[in-house]
Amino acid sequence: MYKSGGYNVYPREIENAIEAHPAVELAAVVAIPDPLYQEVGCAWVMTVDGVSLDAATLERWCRERLANYKVPKTIHIVDELPL
Repeated sequence: MYKSGGYNVYPREIENAIEAHPAVELAAVVAIPDPLYQEVGCAWVMTVDGVSLDAATLERWCRERLANYKVPKTIHIVDELPL
């Protein structure tokens, strides 16, 4: 859990929302420092092989499913995540 603007944010809830997208295989959300909100979410997303996805599309997906303060401020599309 991290605090963003005084709100408790649970990364797994955000990861579940991102992973519900059909082009996403795996997501990891972590907090990063922010001068205004104390901490904000940063997502690393691994897509399904052969499927193209951009951060703007994924941000719109999140905005439809999550409260504004839960939407990751940055989204990185990566080939793989360290496990």
